[in-house]
Amino acid sequence: MVPSETPQKLRIAIAGSGFGGLLLAIFLQKYCPDHEIDIYEAAHEFGGIGAGVAVWPRFWQVLRYIGLEDQLLEATGTLNKEVFTFHRSQLHKVLVDNVKDKDKIVHFSKRLVSYSEPASVDEPITLTFKDGTTATCDLLLGSDGIRSAVRHTMYTELANEAEGARAEELREMIDPVWSGVVVYRGLVPVDQLQNTKLDLGHVAIIYAGKHKYLTSYAVSRGEFINVAALVGIPDGEGKPYEGPWSAPVTQEEVAAQYATWDSDVQQLVKHIEKPSIWAVNTVRYLPTYVKGRVALLGDADGFILATILSQPGVSRATLPEALEVYDALRRPVSQDVHRRSRQTGHTINLERAGWENVSAAESARGGFPKEMLDRVGAAIEEEMAWVGASSIMDDHARACEMVRERLV
Repeated sequence: MVPSETPQKLRIAIAGSGFGGLLLAIFLQKYCPDHEIDIYEAAHEFGGIGAGVAVWPRFWQVLRYIGLEDQLLEATGTLNKEVFTFHRSQLHKVLVDNVKDKDKIVHFSKRLVSYSEPASVDEPITLTFKDGTTATCDLLLGSDGIRSAVRHTMYTELANEAEGARAEELREMIDPVWSGVVVYRGLVPVDQLQNTKLDLGHVAIIYAGKHKYLTSYAVSRGEFINVAALVGIPDGEGKPYEGPWSAPVTQEEVAAQYATWDSDVQQLVKHIEKPSIWAVNTVRYLPTYVKGRVALLGDADGFILATILSQPGVSRATLPEALEVYDALRRPVSQDVHRRSRQTGHTINLERAGWENVSAAESARGGFPKEMLDRVGAAIEEEMAWVGASSIMDDHARACEMVRERLV
């Protein structure tokens, strides 16, 4: 894509400096270099917390397209071209290093509380932060996580503008909800597993069971194995989660969850360093990601949004229409991925594909015919087929076409 001249310089505020916010900044700097960008981050510095993260081929195309592939290959834990795995902090560092003028455009200790958007597009949006300070922008992009202040303000306003049952429905979308799943996370040093029969090569492995499963893969150039052990609470989805969203736990607590599982799994959980438990919270299926000159986005949305903002005809006055193009393209895709991921999780948890009436105790005893296991594998393959069935470059081309149709 060749950067396009835009008729008006925009002041763009990005809430959050996680993967989504940093990627968006990199895309904007590359394709909309005339725009002014500010990133507002609640933390006092770039953090190094977190465990593993996987990047699928569809999004890897974008990272290759903007020239990050070689740097990322230096940090990956896998040579499997179907999925690239990283320690979260190492992937984050690569992105930080590729943001130009980061010392000037990233503002730390700025936790967004709310925003106010005037009716006139000629007036700036005002951002209010927890420390009492304010800032202004022409366009606000919310990449501020599951507890997003941008989403909170947007959906509070949408609910206030609606009536009756619709208002209540929108109000229920303001806060995240529990998925009914908790995940035990941590890293295992590879040198702790040398006397096991575990495959410590560059592959991702999933161990499936009733209402719980465990996935592992190499990170940090193969020095560690990332472990994510997910436990589903039947009928817990949508209910309030009692307790902190994340907390340290003991190795014994994790091991107790998998005490009857295969010895490979027991070896993994036994050697997790400093394990922690996380409540997996999610956002309801939203009817829109945009309102006026404000948009919500996830980690994979920035490329398409930057594509749209780089097109001729996009200005402060036409931002609402441009954001509607973004919403029309990205919301169905991201919500479909969410739906498929949720469905795949139920399949791996042996809650679908003919396993509905199998109890956890029966699952642990094993002895099931190969045909039942094959049905699980076939269902997962079908649910994951979308990963290789399309290219994000198709969305890129469609974004350019839609902007031309609506704004030029």
